[in-house]
Amino acid sequence: MKREPLRVGLLVDSLRLPAWNRKIIADIQASECARIVLVVQKNKRARAPEPFPRRIWDNRSRLAYLAYRWIDERVFRTSDDAFASGDLVGIDEAQWLRVTVRETRFCDFVSDEDVDRIKESRLDVLLRFGFRILKGPVLHAARYGVWSYHHGDNLVNRGGPAGFWEVMQQSPVTGSVLQILNEDLDNGRVIYRSYATTDRSSVWRNRNAYYWKSAEFVMRKLREVSDNPDALNRESGCDDVHVYSTPLHKKPDNLRMLSLAGSYLASRARTHLSRVHQADQWGIAFRLSPEPIPHSTLYRFKEQWPPNGVSWADPFPVADADGYHVFLEEYDHATRRGHIGLGRVRRDGIFEPPVKILETSGHLSYPFVFEWRGKQFMMPESASASRIEVFSARKFPYEWTPEQVLFDSVRAVDSTVVMVEDRWWLFTNIAAHTAARNYDELYAFHGPTPFGPWTPHRQNPVKSDVRSARGAGRFFWKGNRLYRPAQDCSGRYGSATTINRIDTLTPDVFHETIVARIDPRWRAGLSGTHTLNSCAGLTMVDFRHRRSRFLQATP
Repeated sequence: MKREPLRVGLLVDSLRLPAWNRKIIADIQASECARIVLVVQKNKRARAPEPFPRRIWDNRSRLAYLAYRWIDERVFRTSDDAFASGDLVGIDEAQWLRVTVRETRFCDFVSDEDVDRIKESRLDVLLRFGFRILKGPVLHAARYGVWSYHHGDNLVNRGGPAGFWEVMQQSPVTGSVLQILNEDLDNGRVIYRSYATTDRSSVWRNRNAYYWKSAEFVMRKLREVSDNPDALNRESGCDDVHVYSTPLHKKPDNLRMLSLAGSYLASRARTHLSRVHQADQWGIAFRLSPEPIPHSTLYRFKEQWPPNGVSWADPFPVADADGYHVFLEEYDHATRRGHIGLGRVRRDGIFEPPVKILETSGHLSYPFVFEWRGKQFMMPESASASRIEVFSARKFPYEWTPEQVLFDSVRAVDSTVVMVEDRWWLFTNIAAHTAARNYDELYAFHGPTPFGPWTPHRQNPVKSDVRSARGAGRFFWKGNRLYRPAQDCSGRYGSATTINRIDTLTPDVFHETIVARIDPRWRAGLSGTHTLNSCAGLTMVDFRHRRSRFLQATP
């Protein structure tokens, strides 16, 4: 039975909103599961603008911070601006209500009479896009409460400015949550939590990316509630008891900002100087073992170093009678483009360097090879072409021809398929927005064949966490449990690999638990690892290290 659309109200200060708010509104209005029926605007007393000298005087203790913000925005601002102000449009059928609030130093209280007027609209959800800290009966004016964003991981960062302290303190991740407000300011019920990698170069760029990403959260929860009105009553894992033990963050005063700026500039200078004489390079490592599952003793692995100017990554081994074919990405640092190469590991442990077997006009990587109905197929990452494409082996393993485009016009990376109980699953990472990175959001699709037709998982994206979302190789079984390797891209791309145990995998529910982690510490000088694959007694990983731009010698 088709349900009535959820009735949504907006709490706003004005009829001009930032772009990321307007996207949420447009998505709601374009959906079939919800519609905006009420706009509640706060009456604000008109005040004459303060003279410029007065504003300077009032902010004299934070002029250094304001100067940094001004410079940062002008250096890094792009046209894809999440904070660009625009008129609230597209909700002509909604009722408009202006309310006068009682203001204390930090909080807004809506009168009982206005709360009763809001309740007349029989709202399911109130979205807070304005007002200050809300207190009182208005928090219960909608069936599912007042939903509000906290742009920062409220487990470790409270206060503001949003996205600032993560950059200044070089935090590897920047969090954001969607919560249902209650009378306890700092402990609203979190209904969606996400982590993005911190852009350590710019506060503005860091904020812009994760605000755009956060704009997706409301629709995800509205769809979930529309499908199941009791969804918010289930234990979601977001409401664990926690203790906040760090200071409340505020805009830094001048001395603090100068100290932060000095540390920030020194960090950026070290990074720049390092890049002048050193470059990141990826290599591969392997170990032969009689065990069919991945071998876990990394310091015993045999490392293979590519020549200068080239990287080898994403190794996918396939066994044959004489050894193992190794499909991998071979990246040319001069052209900044990768193709698929084929190396070999012999039964005696000798590695034969790769030869080129597949190249297109764009970048190729992550050569996921799988077998179906006695035929070999390859699904390399082709995000530069904005599609997920499968190639078939015309003459295995050297000759490949395009077979089918599974998804078109999609910026997807590291797509992986697996069959579980006669159902095929495709997992891939898709960026939430063009300004956001494709490290964070894991999508799942299921179908009767590895070519679909594909049905989206009801919880898509099934994970929104840069620390363990992006694929890192084939799924594998150990005993009767299924495991998914994933990348930890917090801080930077390919920092580490996590092993996730699949606890629940159905068309409606996905849940996994991180059970192991592979850090690049088995050898001095390594700074990343992001692929784990095994087959019939061979386990392979890749690794990143810093290498001189001028020396050809292998470490």
